[in-house]
Amino acid sequence: MRAHLIVGSDETRFALPIGPVRAVVRIERFTRMPAAPAHLLGLMALRGAIAPAYCLARMLDADAPMRGAGAMAVAIESADGPLALVVDAVEGVEEIDESDIRALGPRAPIEGARVGAAIARRAEGAAPIIDVEGIAEFECPRDAAQRLRSGDRS
Repeated sequence: MRAHLIVGSDETRFALPIGPVRAVVRIERFTRMPAAPAHLLGLMALRGAIAPAYCLARMLDADAPMRGAGAMAVAIESADGPLALVVDAVEGVEEIDESDIRALGPRAPIEGARVGAAIARRAEGAAPIIDVEGIAEFECPRDAAQRLRSGDRS
C-alpha cells in the first residue's frame, strides 16, 4: 500500500504520492512572471523559500480560469527544490494498493508531460498519478482534459 493525497481539478481527481508533500496551504499572494507558460502562475513564498506555483487546471486546459490569491496549493519538495501545485480540491489521504496502480508506458495521457505516467484504480474511479518531477517539465496541449477523461493515451 502507498499513501497518496487525492486532489481535484474541476471534475478530475488525481493521486499525488504523499512522500514529497510538505503541506497544503492557501496562496496569500504570488508574483506573475512575464512570458511564463499559462500553467505557471508565478512565484510565491513557500515555507521560507521562493517557489514556482503551477496550476493543475491550466495544465489540463490552457484556457481554464486563472487561479490566484486564496486558491489552495500543495507544497511539494521536488528534486529541484520546492514548488506549489495549485488545485481546486484536496479530498484527503488514501492508501492505494500496488496492484491497483498501472503504468501507462512511455506516453503519458497528457502528451509532452509525465504528469499522468500511471493510473490508480480507486472505488470512486480511476485517478491519474501525478509525477512530481514532471510538473516543471509540463507542456500543455489544448485537449488534455478531454483526453484524460476519455482515457485516450494516444
